[in-house]
Amino acid sequence: MCTTNERREITLDVQGMTCAICAQRVSGALRAVDGVLEVQVQVREGRATVSHSGASTDALIHALERVGYTAAQAA
Repeated sequence: MCTTNERREITLDVQGMTCAICAQRVSGALRAVDGVLEVQVQVREGRATVSHSGASTDALIHALERVGYTAAQAA
């Protein structure tokens, strides 16, 4: 985890997104995680890029699982 002054970025592979509504759900779930600053979702690529200052990867993945998506940190 980083300090609150550091801005970091993580990209997640997200399975199950098929439309703009999916992108909104994914974005909303990720934005609700403490420390998230910005979210960009690419439905076609099945990815979400999160800028954060202290959000854990596990918290981001669990947030997506709670709304019905499977996610993992992109390689």
